[in-house]
Amino acid sequence: MSGDPYGTLVPDGQYRVALVRWEEGNAYGRGLWFGHFQITELGEYNGLPILRVWNKPKRPYLPRSHNLALDYMALTGCYPRSAVTPDELAKGCELLAETATVKHEIRGKRRIERPEGCWWSKIDRLIRITAGSPPCMRSRGKR
Repeated sequence: MSGDPYGTLVPDGQYRVALVRWEEGNAYGRGLWFGHFQITELGEYNGLPILRVWNKPKRPYLPRSHNLALDYMALTGCYPRSAVTPDELAKGCELLAETATVKHEIRGKRRIERPEGCWWSKIDRLIRITAGSPPCMRSRGKR
């Protein structure tokens, strides 16, 4: 994936977001999961779509350093027993997310700087749940 399908550009910072949908894809030979979120925070960025990308798990469990496992631990406070999907992690709740501006892209082993008009924002990491309870917590009986 060479760019954001939305072209969303927001100042780096923390925003409340909600998962709209997710899909599988790949880029540069790697399996990826694309989480399509929407900014729910009141203000000028309300309703804007923003993307979060996770590496697709290669095993039925998530290593502790996996980006989806790190988001899971930030949201639930515990390590996932098995691989979870973005739907199981974020569906039906509002999350606090930190954004970052993508100013370059990687092509092979080369890092290519993008011109300023081609920058876009992405969710860099999920921080905590601000409202609701995700399915992965409901299935464990936690609220």
